[in-house]
Order: sequence, then structure tokens, then C-alpha cells
Amino acid sequence: MSGLVDFGLLAINILINTMRYDEINDGHYHELLDRTHVAACTIDEHLVNHPLSLADIEIREHLENALESLMRAYQVIGNKTP
Repeated sequence: MSGLVDFGLLAINILINTMRYDEINDGHYHELLDRTHVAACTIDEHLVNHPLSLADIEIREHLENALESLMRAYQVIGNKTP
């Protein structure tokens, strides 16, 4: 797993672990869904499609893995959204 994905998962875990379950409301699902989409779009536009990433397959593969992980997270969040 790339460091970028590790950092994203750590941030999500910190958010989840610092909130009590009874503090979660329907708006949190929509908010996290939106933020995950923004992060995925940013990674795609500014990192995966960066000239160096396009020229270096090793770099691009790591960035694409990070993007794929965020897209899977987006689907999970969407499926759990009330």
C-alpha cells in the first residue's frame, strides 16, 4: 500500500475514533462521500495525470493504487449512506 493511501486511511481512522458513534448523523455520510470524491479528483487530476507520473510507470502505479483505494472507499461510503 502506498504511503498516500496509508495516510488517507489513518486520517479516516482518526476521524472515526475521535467521534462517539451516537454523534454520527446522516450528514456525516454525505460530507465524507463528497470529501472522498474531491480527494479522488485531486489525485487523478494533479498526481496521476502529472507529466512525471505519465512518464514514469512506477510512480503512476502507486498513484493509481491510491486513487483506486479512494474510489473503493467512496463506494463503501455510498452503500452505507442512509
